[in-house]
Order: sequence, then C-alpha cells, then structure tokens
Amino acid sequence: MKYYELGQKNVVIPETSLYGYLLENSKDHLDNYALNYFGRKITYRKLFSMIDEVAKAFISIGVQENEVVPVVSVSTVTSIVCFYALNRIGAVSDYLNVLAEEKDLQGYFEEVNAKVVVALDLFGEKVSNAAKRCGVKNVILFSLNQEMPTGVSIGYRIKTLGKIKCVTDSKLITSWHQFVKNGYDIKEINRHKDSSTMCLLAHTGGTTGDPKAVAVSDRAMNAVADGYFTIYKSSEVLRNSPANSVFLQIMIPFVIYGILTCMHMPLCMGWCLAIIPKFDGKDWSKYLKKYEFNYVFGVPAYLSAMFNDEGLVGMDFSHMRTIAMGGDGMNENLEKEINSFFCNHGFNVDVVKGYGLSEVCATAVSTFPGCNKIGSVGIPLYRNNIMVYDNDSKKELPYNEIGEVCMQCPSRMIGYLNNLEATKELFKIHPDGTEWLHTGDLGYIDEDGFLFLSGRMKRVILTTKDGVAYKVFPNAPEEILDSHEAVITSCIVGARNGDDQVLRAHIVLGADDLSRSSEIEYELRKICEEQLPSYSRPAFYVFCEKLPLTAAGKVDYRALETEYSK
Repeated sequence: MKYYELGQKNVVIPETSLYGYLLENSKDHLDNYALNYFGRKITYRKLFSMIDEVAKAFISIGVQENEVVPVVSVSTVTSIVCFYALNRIGAVSDYLNVLAEEKDLQGYFEEVNAKVVVALDLFGEKVSNAAKRCGVKNVILFSLNQEMPTGVSIGYRIKTLGKIKCVTDSKLITSWHQFVKNGYDIKEINRHKDSSTMCLLAHTGGTTGDPKAVAVSDRAMNAVADGYFTIYKSSEVLRNSPANSVFLQIMIPFVIYGILTCMHMPLCMGWCLAIIPKFDGKDWSKYLKKYEFNYVFGVPAYLSAMFNDEGLVGMDFSHMRTIAMGGDGMNENLEKEINSFFCNHGFNVDVVKGYGLSEVCATAVSTFPGCNKIGSVGIPLYRNNIMVYDNDSKKELPYNEIGEVCMQCPSRMIGYLNNLEATKELFKIHPDGTEWLHTGDLGYIDEDGFLFLSGRMKRVILTTKDGVAYKVFPNAPEEILDSHEAVITSCIVGARNGDDQVLRAHIVLGADDLSRSSEIEYELRKICEEQLPSYSRPAFYVFCEKLPLTAAGKVDYRALETEYSK
C-alpha cells in the first residue's frame, strides 16, 4: 500500500450502476467530446441523449429488468450506446464473438433464453438463422455506417454494395430506425439498477480452458474503473493531459478487457474514444495522424506491430500520456524493445502493463507511470489483495518464491452462469478461513510488492523420452528463446516424434531476419543446450512473422497444436 496516498486507500467503491457512474463523472464536462467515429464527434451530452432514446426503445419492445440481451457487433457508436441503454433500464448485456458460427450463436441465445438480439448487419444472416431456431422474438439490425459522417457513410455504402446480404424477415427483423422510433411514446424511464446484480456476461475459457459465461455486476466493473480513476486523477500524467484527451479504442467489445478497460474506464475518465471497429496493425501511422491520441490500451501483438509501420519513422509521440498492454503477458526482451521504440519517438514513459482475469473484471494488478519494473505486471489496484500460495503446504510463500497467484478483489464475478460447480472450484477457503480466487497462474512477489508471472499451472506439456515422462512448463524454454536478440516472441507446444512426445517452438522473427532462420535456429539450439535439460529443449522449430491470436488477443497455442497435428 506504500504506493497509494491515504485518501486513495480509503476511497469507497461506487454503489451505482455503470450508467450512473458514467453520468456522475461526466456532469462537469457534458459539452466535451465523448466519441469520435470516423471523424464524427459526439459530445457527452449528446451521448446521454442517445442512451436515453435507445433505453426507451428497449422498454417499448418489452425488455425487462435482468433480461439478457445478446449483442453481436464490433466497436461502433451504436454498440456503445446499446451497452449503456441496457444498463440504464436494468437489463444485462451479452456481447458475443462476431466470429462465432450459427450453431454457437444458437447455443448462446438458448443459454440465456434470449428474446431480443441486437446485431451489426454484417452478421445479420447467421444471427437471424440462429435466432429462428431458438425462440428469439426480435432481431434488431444496424449498419456500420450508422453515425458516420455523410461523406464517409456514402463511401462505405458504395464499397459494400451487394456484399452485405439483406435479411428480410418482417416477423423477426427490426431495422434500427424503426426500433428507435418505437420508443418515442415512452415518456420516462422509471427503472433503478441494483449495483450488486448482473450487468454483463463475459465469455471466457476461464482458468481451465473450458468455455464459460462470467456474470459480473456493476459494482465489480466500477471497482476497476474507479481504481484506475483514483490512480490517474492524482498523477502527473492526468494533470498534464489535454482537456479533451483522446483514447484510441482498438480492442474488441466482446471481451471484458475491451468493454471495461478500453471503453467504460476511459469514458468515466472524461476522455474521447476514437473508435476503431476493426484494428489493423499496418495502420498505426494513420491512426496517429488522424486522431493524435494520448492514450491507447492493447495487447503485445498489437503494439509490436508498430515496429513494421514505416509511416511511423520520424513521427513524434511526445503528446502521448499512457501506452498500456494487457491480455497475454510479454517477455522482457519485447518490453525493452517497445520502451526503446517509444523513447526514440519522443515518449519517454515505460509501457504500462496489467494482469487479471475475466473473473475479476480483467484487471487486478497494474503498473502505472512512476510505478513500474521491467518484467513485472505491477502492484495490486487499491482494495485488491494478492498472495503467492503453496498448494502443498497450504501456506503463503515469502518474497521471490514461485507459487500460485491468488486474489481477493471487490471486482470478483458473481459466478459462472449456470455452473455453480466451476464457480466453487475457483474460490477456495484457506486454513485461516479466508476465501481466495485461485488463478492457475504461477508467479512471485518481490520485496517492493511487484508481481512477476512465471507461467500457467494448467499449461503443462508432458514430454516423454525413452519411456520416461517429464512435466514442462513452456514459459521456461520460451523465456530462453525470447532472450535471443532476433526473436520477437515465441510459443512452445507439444508434438509427436515417433513414440516420443517432444516440444515444437514457434518463433516470430522480423521480416529481415526470416531469411536467416537456419542460422538463428542453430544459435537457439545451442542456447537451449547450454541452459535447459534435454527433456525441455524444443525438438522442432517453426519460424513465422506472427502467431495466431484468440479473440481476446492472446496467443492461440491450441490453434498451433491443431494445425500441425494434421
């Protein structure tokens, strides 16, 4: 707690809805810009007007308090308005992966007994087909060009002419225009949202990899947003920020990191969201020139894409205040390279890192300007407790010893939807009677209270050699590989070699280094031979420009396993 001032330590969690917390934090700057969508700027005052309009429309079609409404969309003005409008009337948002297939969408709709679904028209065909099979009464479709400036909107319509299949089922489909019009007769919104009840379903693989729906409350999400707010409002970074700072929103809304840390939090900070519906790592220079953003939160793969954007050569980053990354952890080599890259462009502040799970609303631990160590994911947000635990002795471990990372957070989930057994497995009672969330992650805490991650307990590869089995935590050999100056990042998976189970290393190199991959492989094999036991050395090497990512921006090691097993 030495990093927090006394006033910060005693701050009370806001007991209000997400909508209420945003409204309270926005009342003094209603005429500042809240959203920038392809150049169209929307003030906070206008945003709240749009939220009320859509909230009334939801009431008009019968959406009830605590009703779950699935939303299938990338980040747009409309998807953001829907999120707060549903919260305004006490309903629950369920943002779904836009890449989900029809059968998966049907399963999601059935799981929550959905009656109303909102979807971007790009996904209208598969959404409506899934909806017809499971009792959905109303599918509301909207277009990506909604709220675009006129010229941009016309260009979008021309570009997509004949490419978006028109879905015309008069009994099921409602256009956005008609939907909003339905709410004109609703005069007042007489709903009160209990901050302890569910406000969002977030879909995750959890700590075991099995798909689950995480139910979280307003209070939990606001605890994280307020944690950031409390840190930043007292920091030099925020005090020196422009009056209407710009936050580049590049993360998808169907992971909690995207909808909370990259949408709700920056809006509650009073920043203007520059909305990027589909992020492209080749367009960093375009984003910077167009939006001159001050803040951006992403994942390592997104930020490292800056290295290959020739448009950034000579560009000044000195107007930036915070560049942060969450999701998959990054290695020290990449962290130093990113810091050096930013410093060479006039931004001499280390990249901010964070760590958490969907089960605690994405962020429980974070670095922040002036409180950072290379390789660490930071210190606990205030109100959070973190310990490193030995499951064998059932005791907390001392500084610098590796064990399972456990958490106590006010941002903890309500539970997994319809899965009480999995919820109970996640939260465990320790011998002293206290309850802790067991993350399944390995790590240690140093004397200054910084958390360092060492790998996953559950991501263990069983290798075999001459009939003897060995457990390998892949993070150890990955760190050895990542220490090579030419390696951007790596991922190790299991592979068959005759009767033996061995390791295969997937190595990301820069474009200039791919041509000498044979030379680099020789050097990597030599390093591993010197530093690793034989059973944890990769037998095979695959070199590439990038690794596959999950929807949450994490390295999809399962995809690597599946692809190369064929």
